[in-house]
Amino acid sequence: MKPTPNALYLTDNGAALCYEHLGASAKYTGCDLSGQPILKVTTAVKAENAECGYPAIKCEQCGKAA
Repeated sequence: MKPTPNALYLTDNGAALCYEHLGASAKYTGCDLSGQPILKVTTAVKAENAECGYPAIKCEQCGKAA
């Protein structure tokens, strides 16, 4: 899966990053530097996160929310 702008992604180390902060490897291959696929933060993921009482998922670099 190749990422698209205006979305958040989870990397294998649990970091949440927006498209602008993913890095070239993830943008062009859909995998992070360790070779693990990135996962798009979907509406279902956001809902499950909220249901569990966790704070909103945001980019760890700029704070952009999902």
